[in-house]
Amino acid sequence: MLLELRAASRKTPLDGRFEIAEATASRLSALGGLIPIVVDDAAGTAYVERMPCTCLKSGGTNAHEHLFLVSDLLRSAIPDRIYALELDDSGGVRMTRSHEGLL
Repeated sequence: MLLELRAASRKTPLDGRFEIAEATASRLSALGGLIPIVVDDAAGTAYVERMPCTCLKSGGTNAHEHLFLVSDLLRSAIPDRIYALELDDSGGVRMTRSHEGLL
């Protein structure tokens, strides 16, 4: 089942965090703490992280969270490359580079 298509950020290879939508985060959080993940052909585990927004300088009024799928395997992501996040039949996540290329 396709969860979403999204481009990796320039930070993803540095910190292993891949930003995801609220709907994807909710679906994956329901699976529990550590989630099996396959990125291209490498297998490991990941987890969902909610991070308060630090984009706004002090005094900002639009407080929100950024949601991430976090795994060391995500350090292999190519910035600006579109990835497909899919929920597989075993309850894990499969993440593959889209054939659509770069944004």
